Amino acid sequence: MVAVDTRNRPVDGRLWASTPPMPTIESINFCISRLAAYLTGHAEEVDAKVMDQMNVQRVLVVGAGIGGLTAAAALAQRGVEVEVVEVRDDATVYGVGLIQPANALRALRSIGVLDQALAAGFRFSANVFHDWSGELIAECPSAFGPEVPSYNALGRPDLHRILLSAAEQAGAKITYGVTWEALEEGRSSVTVSLSNGVRADYDLVVGFDGLRSALRRRLFSTAHEPIFSGCAVWRVTMPRPQRSPT
Repeated sequence: MVAVDTRNRPVDGRLWASTPPMPTIESINFCISRLAAYLTGHAEEVDAKVMDQMNVQRVLVVGAGIGGLTAAAALAQRGVEVEVVEVRDDATVYGVGLIQPANALRALRSIGVLDQALAAGFRFSANVFHDWSGELIAECPSAFGPEVPSYNALGRPDLHRILLSAAEQAGAKITYGVTWEALEEGRSSVTVSLSNGVRADYDLVVGFDGLRSALRRRLFSTAHEPIFSGCAVWRVTMPRPQRSPT
């Protein structure tokens, strides 16, 4: 089976939307199982059942970003042989800030890195909106807990370092400067030809290769290309408070 990440994401200050492909029953069940696991704190129990049903033993993850490394860590921790290929030559990422809400923090908890992320970030429980003059427009408190904070803000390099360490410690093999070149889907496996000349079989290939995903285009041609939403995001770097509010 081949799966591709099709989430919305900002690029160059602009928000893009990618229409997801038509899902299969298997992919729907898998996603529901994972979501339920993260929200209820029973990830390991659900993962074991899903992996047994799918007979997933060897996985190729295309892309070593946030999604790819999280998937690699989660799968490897559950006994799956995981290989990650990343087209970039090294693990360097841009130093932009990220805000992770409670559902993302539950996912980090499920792979054992929540405490590291909280230590590297700044926790908060509300969004406050002001106009250009500083006048308060709205304050929106959130209460997703109590087992995890409502939000945690941290630098992307910090999150990348944490996820990379988790994936490597779990046994995932990460290769840089390499990507896929060809896929051949069989009844029970996918044969992948890589750009370094390696050819291997996998039970599952997962695509986290970015907004302009070559893997998504290989599967669906141009049917699900990203479309500019018309929205823009402006970011300002501010000094970090000394400590997170309790």
